[in-house]
Order: sequence, then structure tokens, then C-alpha cells
Amino acid sequence: MNRIHLNLVLAPLYSKLAMPEADLSSKLAIVTGANSGVGFEAAHALAQMGAHVILACRNRSRAEDAKKRIIESTGNFRVEVEILDCASFTSVRAFLSRWEERESRQG
Repeated sequence: MNRIHLNLVLAPLYSKLAMPEADLSSKLAIVTGANSGVGFEAAHALAQMGAHVILACRNRSRAEDAKKRIIESTGNFRVEVEILDCASFTSVRAFLSRWEERESRQG
């Protein structure tokens, strides 16, 4: 089978799945590992559906880059970065402390 025919056969298997239509504008999503891979794709999809998305990542620079790409492609400005290393209990505690403080200020 030549390359063109193989591409025609395999292309449908690797095309992007259709995103479900949902209004998540009243929802908050915290996505770990959101600066790349599956985490990025999940954060992007949630932002596209209108959710307020927190990118919880270890590396601020990479997370800020992901935030910029998500905002540019979705038009959703409710995307934030929080530092979180799930492999570090100290980092998890610090994240939760910041989150509790934030929630207490917002009422």
C-alpha cells in the first residue's frame, strides 16, 4: 500500500475528536500539569467551553506560556497560573494554603 493510501486509511483514526458543547462559564477547573500534553489539552478544552481555569504547574515560565496560548486561541481571559508540584507535599500544602486564603477573601 503506498503512502497516500495509508494516510487516507489512518487519518480518520488520528483526527481530533469533536468537542462536546457545554457552557462551563459558571465552573472552576484546576488542571494539574496543564503546561503540556494531556493537561494542556484538558485546560484548553475547558477554557474553550468557558470555564475559569487554573493551570496548576511546577514551572511558572512554561505555565505562563501555556496560559498565553490558551487565551489567544480561546478568547477566554479567565485563565490563571498557580505553582503546584504534586510530587512535593510541601508544595501541595502551600497551594492549599494560598487557595484557602483566596477563597476566604472572596467570601
